[in-house]
Amino acid sequence: MLKRYTDYTTKELANVTEEELQRLIEIECMKEGVSSFLSHLNIPEVPEPDMVIYEVGDFRFSDEEEANKLVELLKTFKSHCELDYEYGFGYEKRYIKPIKYSRNIEEILAYSKESYDVAKYAIRERDKIKEKNETMKNKYNQEKEPYDEIKGIVMDAYREALYEEEKYEIAKSVYQKYLSLSNNDVEVAENFFKGTSYSVYLERIREELKDGTHTEL
Repeated sequence: MLKRYTDYTTKELANVTEEELQRLIEIECMKEGVSSFLSHLNIPEVPEPDMVIYEVGDFRFSDEEEANKLVELLKTFKSHCELDYEYGFGYEKRYIKPIKYSRNIEEILAYSKESYDVAKYAIRERDKIKEKNETMKNKYNQEKEPYDEIKGIVMDAYREALYEEEKYEIAKSVYQKYLSLSNNDVEVAENFFKGTSYSVYLERIREELKDGTHTEL
């Protein structure tokens, strides 16, 4: 059976570790059917392009040597041209314009057909997982308010336990002082102690004395 924060004594609750406190919060969330964490699926990587394409003007090559041959060939052309026109003067009335090809070869990354098919599948899977993650995030955001409420209840109980233990430590000091002043006469010390606001801790002090856990006395 899971031990809830309400099953702890004040002393036990005041001395839990940070990890134990978080576990107590998660136990309460589990009992209430509230998610205490944001689930997240790993997004698969999409393969990078595996080929280099060499572009010369409007021509593209997978072989750099052939691209270089075209560059050299284009250098020999003197009359290579294209037709252009001015807007408003009519498309039918065109003029000749020389084509200036760049002598530089531009490298472009691209996929082979096989790699492209793999990348397409990876992208589809990635988009599906992104959608699932978004759905889980929305669900988490919807449940965050009840989670924060549960966390607040447990944390309040924890802080109250800390406060109670602080008061109990003061009560033990007061009891010790009265016992010392009465020359260890328990009856006299307790009669004075009962007149203080710490008298509510008398039974606990007696129990610790009986069990030998009250080391200061």
